[in-house]
Amino acid sequence: MPTRKWLAALIAGLGTIAVMALTTDGFDKEEWIAVVGLLVERSVSYLTPNTPPLGEQDQNAGQSIVEVLVVLTLIGVVLLLAGVRF
Repeated sequence: MPTRKWLAALIAGLGTIAVMALTTDGFDKEEWIAVVGLLVERSVSYLTPNTPPLGEQDQNAGQSIVEVLVVLTLIGVVLLLAGVRF
C-alpha cells in the first residue's frame, strides 16, 4: 500500500495537470505528456525501496513482479488513451 506521502505527491501532480488543462486549450497532447510523466515518476517512486539505516537489513528490498506488471499496464493504458501509436 502506498504511503500518505506518496499519495500526497500524486494528488499534487494531478492538481498540476488539472491546472494545465484549465488554463490552456483543454486536455490535449501536452497534458497527456504530463500524465505519462507523472505515472512514470510515481511508479519509480513506489517501486524503489527505502534505504534501511546502516547496520540493518532491509526485509522488503524486492518488489513483486506483479506490482511491476500492474504499473507497466497502467502506463500502457494511459498511452493508448492518449492515442500514442508504437
